[in-house]
Amino acid sequence: MADASPGLVRDWMTPRVSVALPVWNAEAFLPAAIESILSQTLADLELVVVDDGSTDRTAAILSDFQSRDQRLVVHRQANSGFVSAVNCAVELCSSAYVARMDADDIAVPDRLERQWQFLERHPDVGVVGGAVVIIDSGGTALTTWQTAQSDKQLRAALETTNPFCDPAMMLRRSALRKVGGYRGAFGSSADYDLWLRISERYALGALSVPVLRYRWHADQLSTRDVHAQLLGLVAARHASRLRRATGADPFDDTDVVTVERLSQSGLDPEWLQSELLWEAAARAAALVSIGRPRDARVLLDHALSLAPAHTRISRTSRAHARIAYARARASESAVADAVRWLVIAGALDPAAVGRAAWRGLRQWGARI
Repeated sequence: MADASPGLVRDWMTPRVSVALPVWNAEAFLPAAIESILSQTLADLELVVVDDGSTDRTAAILSDFQSRDQRLVVHRQANSGFVSAVNCAVELCSSAYVARMDADDIAVPDRLERQWQFLERHPDVGVVGGAVVIIDSGGTALTTWQTAQSDKQLRAALETTNPFCDPAMMLRRSALRKVGGYRGAFGSSADYDLWLRISERYALGALSVPVLRYRWHADQLSTRDVHAQLLGLVAARHASRLRRATGADPFDDTDVVTVERLSQSGLDPEWLQSELLWEAAARAAALVSIGRPRDARVLLDHALSLAPAHTRISRTSRAHARIAYARARASESAVADAVRWLVIAGALDPAAVGRAAWRGLRQWGARI
């Protein structure tokens, strides 16, 4: 079906928006997530849930909701992982617009209406995000993460980080199909890889208002797979650069990202370790911002243990990691230790410390 852009005839048997929700053992938060979608101000929707082999009460919860609301479509499959489940959900969606949602988050009441209207008004945009309110396991708001709104700003951000929150996104189904959906090789970083590929064909957009209450809880930080998560981010960025330079993608024919594969594709091992450390510092800063400094320090300890020998690039990355460590210690009221880490960072890259200090002063000034 063609996109429901201005000037196109809409099939009135098709909902205006489909919501793709992969689920696995999500009984604790699933009812609130479903309610937040079924009670949207834009009621002309379908909620497509793929139960990825849950063994808790997820199936019973879904059956109960389905008996009360025909807009809920449920598909059950053997456990295959997040990427398989989300791609299956997308394929089952019938609308020209697909909103992503996760089972432990809560959509803002007018989220779908706002994002749908944005895509209707901007037919060149392939994906639209928005601000996100971070909540804890009990639903208490911790902070709000804003993102850039203009296409130019979002493209600039994509060069170094992921400016989008996957379950807060709405996409054109035609864009998803054209680029091939989420790719399993990138694991939990598959969304970043997807935004990069969409950005090569479409404009990007984001709303300044919150569209999602994103639940951050202990299960989301696994020291077991954090290295794979960071490796996926670096690999997605490297693949994007290669596509733009050569037209070829080193991960088209693989199911997993490895250091060896990245090295074979031309990424210098020392540069790779430097980028991994940079990503770890960014993740640690996010953890500090939501009141989890101890988790930030665990992540940084692991990343620093893998840091490469000193080069100009790695010195900058090492400095950023130590600045993040200083922030974590400062939030724990360990001021002397925070100063010590800043001194170490300053010896590695004084300019990085200066930039961090300037950003801190600007944020402090905005609050007073």
